[in-house]
Amino acid sequence: MGVVTKFPYKALSGSPTVTPLIHLVTLMSEYWVSKKKYFCKYCDIYIADDAPSRQQHENGLRHKGNVERFIRGIYKAGEKHKKDLEEEKREMKRVEQANTITYFTCLIVHIIFDL
Repeated sequence: MGVVTKFPYKALSGSPTVTPLIHLVTLMSEYWVSKKKYFCKYCDIYIADDAPSRQQHENGLRHKGNVERFIRGIYKAGEKHKKDLEEEKREMKRVEQANTITYFTCLIVHIIFDL
């Protein structure tokens, strides 16, 4: 009669005397484990998260071009935002002037015709 363990697997060596801890280590080593990946937000890709892979990627022309394009996009977005704010100020000034003219026109009509 063999040794009964709480683990639901059979001994790999066929021997009931192998400790459950060895079974656990053996079973864990049989599973495939993926390597950690690094996501490059400029290139929208995953690469291996080790120094040589990252260095090779970051020194590549594609990555450098994507970083430059990203920075240029930020600059253009800032310029567009400034331009939109200036346009908004001009439009508000125009609306306020039209409102002032309408107000004084109504005030004069009210005074003249004593309504």
